[in-house]
Amino acid sequence: MQLYNTADAYRPLYAHLMDVTKVNTEHILLTEAMANRDVERAVLLNYEHRAHSIDNLTEALMQEQAELTS
Repeated sequence: MQLYNTADAYRPLYAHLMDVTKVNTEHILLTEAMANRDVERAVLLNYEHRAHSIDNLTEALMQEQAELTS
């Protein structure tokens, strides 16, 4: 929960870019990996999930910068 709360400040910046179905699927897969105590899979899925968020945030910030400079 702490990690989720940490992202609260940034999430509104890229929420419009999120594929909610994909995000929900990633959460389900993460939960299943944790329930199965599959640490390697959970770590990999978490890394991929964070990477998608970083990609969306980067895109949103680049769009905002382009709007400010045009």
